[in-house]
Amino acid sequence: MSEFELVIRGGRVIDPASGVDAVMDLAVEGGKIAALSSSALAGRKVVDATGLVVSPGFIDIHSHVDGIPHAGHCNARMGVTTVVAGNCGTTVAPEGLDVAAFLDRVDRNFPVNTAFLTGASDIRKAAGVDPGKPASDEDIGRMLKLAQRALDGGAIGLSFGIEYSPGTSSKELKALGDLAHDRDIPCPVHIRSSGPFVPFLKSGAPAALMEVLDAARKTQARFHISHLGGQIGIRTRPREALLEEGLRLVEEARSEGLDIESDMHPYDAGGTWIDAALLDIFQMGFPVPQVIKRSVFLDIGMIEVGTGPHAGERLTRPLLREIRKKDPRTLVVLHFFDRDLIERVLMRPWVSFISDGDFDPVTGAPSHPRCSGTFPRFIQWLVREKKVLGLSEALERMTIMPARRFGLEGKGRLSMGSDADIVIFDPATMADNATYREPDKAPSGIRSVFVNGTAVLDGGVMTDLMPGRALRF
Repeated sequence: MSEFELVIRGGRVIDPASGVDAVMDLAVEGGKIAALSSSALAGRKVVDATGLVVSPGFIDIHSHVDGIPHAGHCNARMGVTTVVAGNCGTTVAPEGLDVAAFLDRVDRNFPVNTAFLTGASDIRKAAGVDPGKPASDEDIGRMLKLAQRALDGGAIGLSFGIEYSPGTSSKELKALGDLAHDRDIPCPVHIRSSGPFVPFLKSGAPAALMEVLDAARKTQARFHISHLGGQIGIRTRPREALLEEGLRLVEEARSEGLDIESDMHPYDAGGTWIDAALLDIFQMGFPVPQVIKRSVFLDIGMIEVGTGPHAGERLTRPLLREIRKKDPRTLVVLHFFDRDLIERVLMRPWVSFISDGDFDPVTGAPSHPRCSGTFPRFIQWLVREKKVLGLSEALERMTIMPARRFGLEGKGRLSMGSDADIVIFDPATMADNATYREPDKAPSGIRSVFVNGTAVLDGGVMTDLMPGRALRF
């Protein structure tokens, strides 16, 4: 009998890509899945997974890990083996648009696999375009050259953060969308607006969705709506109207044949940087804050400081001004969402499960419990407590579905020859322990995590190994 490098013995192997769900041994050799057998396999190292689930490593296609070491460890300890960086149109990675340099750094020293999206906001900045102003034809020409260079450096797609670059025009979306279509790459989009219409301030999520769907119709590019529940799962009046309108728009577009999907995290609060344009409305003079509160039931006191000396404090207008002046990259938590509406977004079969985790770019400190607990929370909440999804269905949304959506070859499956990205967990005890006050607490129930066949979490303890690899288009 052949002796393999690693054997994971006697676990319940669930591979949503192939439909496998059985107790068996799994063998790894050279960073790849080498064998699956209902009979005992021999290995130089054997991990006993009796009574536990063995699944493909989780894939986080919407993350802001961006090469930050502690952020990578936060992902690994919650079962994530592959992340996609550069979301929402920008990155905090020091390499910026030098995608090849960023990916080379990942190859040298990072715990999880990483792919990179080049951000339209970063491209605009490099082309000298003001975030609040439309790009000229000459600007768009420069932007296309910068985007092509980033894609040639290994980026797997283009990301947009229109809410952060409100000057983005339909002409710009079409030009970059045409490039994405020609290259057959995904375009995740943080849409222009969250929530419903606020008089004289912004048009609201339905119009913002239509903007992206129109660009998809014109270009036939693979646009992907980022964190959809954060745009339409808002605590507003009337409670469900915005959600139903948003879902209707996306599903009508899909019924037309447009290649549109989405993603969402499982928390009833979002997060962003305190200098984000979406918070500008809270600095406007009377009567704007009162109109917002009366019209859409949102208030500045629903925003919590996530990092820095004021962490845990609720925002006031004076504190917002102070922090924006002293530390504009402070992360904040937006307690705007409705938990039941978020669940309804997550139940759509075209919605992948993601974290949208954002971290302090210097220290790596997480600003939100989703940075440390997202994937265990999906199992705990939707599978074990609510019983609205089966375990294999939930795993599909966090493994093979995102892998296919973003073209991550060899990821998201446990089949012969696929990459040995594996998580071993106990579905009965899997839980997120992180809170808004303690967002760095590790989850429960995850026993071991292997990235390319190497243990980054071994028996519940993080190792110092860095087997992550860059994923280039």
